[in-house]
Amino acid sequence: MTADALKKNILIVCTSPALGGLELYAEREWRNLTQHPEHNCHFALSTSGKLMQRLKQQHDLKQLPIHANKFLPLLAAVKMARYIDRHNINVIHMHWGNDLHLCALAKILSKTKPTLIYSRHMRITRPKKDLFHRFFYRQVNAVLAVSRCVLDDAHLFLPLKKSQTQLLHPGVAAPTAVTNNCHAHLPKYQSGSGFYIGMFGRIEHGKGQHLLIDAVASLLRDGTRVTAYIVGHPMDNAYFSSLKKRVMEENLNDNIVFMDFVDNPGQILPCFDLITLLTYCETFGLILAEAMRANVCVIGTNAGGVPDIIDDEKNGLLIEAGDANMLALAIKRLHDNPELKNRLADAGKTKADLYFNEEIHFSKLRDIIAQL
Repeated sequence: MTADALKKNILIVCTSPALGGLELYAEREWRNLTQHPEHNCHFALSTSGKLMQRLKQQHDLKQLPIHANKFLPLLAAVKMARYIDRHNINVIHMHWGNDLHLCALAKILSKTKPTLIYSRHMRITRPKKDLFHRFFYRQVNAVLAVSRCVLDDAHLFLPLKKSQTQLLHPGVAAPTAVTNNCHAHLPKYQSGSGFYIGMFGRIEHGKGQHLLIDAVASLLRDGTRVTAYIVGHPMDNAYFSSLKKRVMEENLNDNIVFMDFVDNPGQILPCFDLITLLTYCETFGLILAEAMRANVCVIGTNAGGVPDIIDDEKNGLLIEAGDANMLALAIKRLHDNPELKNRLADAGKTKADLYFNEEIHFSKLRDIIAQL
């Protein structure tokens, strides 16, 4: 038997049109698996998705362009089934919930009948045990939940045995190519002075950017000077306009900086004294793990998957979701007590290097693939 015959042929599927943590994770998986000689890695992408545009210059990408329709996935499923058989795909690994119909139908229509793994990155909000969902989930061999709350959702709402579900926290890479010139990357940054807060993520109400603006306004009124950077794509233009209006009304132009999406946040994370994640119910919170690995102190909301990452008062601070006053008090506490800030940051790095290490994570994923 040849070496190629012994390889696992894996098809990563992510036809989401967006470009966020879920989509970037799928890309990182592809990059990791292609580095290992025991895998032949293929990627199914939406023809109109931002991930396709991002990866179109990758000449080593074995790709299956998909023009999929959530409600009429049959034609795309036929195309995928033929691709599966032509390339002898052993494993399909999907990441976006809307791809379930596509992947399940492709598995049914294929001759190869590959193992189907579903990494669940989002919360599950309602039961999926009706006949319609049971038909599709019957094709799923394993669900990998990114946090304990998602695992609990899977046990409660999905028509699967508990043995078919398991927890697999995402991992992040150690920071590389860290900038030594923060003021060149961050407007209004002055090296060696000030207290700088970063907030990364899509700009929409559920992410809670307004809470950071309210907290900064409160701190300035009390004489605590801080500068906050809100980094990310506006997904809700009306909400983004309301944020900018609030900044103008409170005369915060020197203290609130809006920046577009940053492709490599790890490069600038060490510029900040503090990273916040204020989502009302974040499924996990990759930016917190990235900040912790970069030895930066973190504040997150006590909801969703964030408590998997932050142990309150041990390696970061947890606040209640939606509470700008509690956020302001937590920021002031760290601002006034650098020793506490540094102690929490050091403990955070220790935990993140151990539990949210990208290499360890993908090693576990490769083991799961091999076992299945």
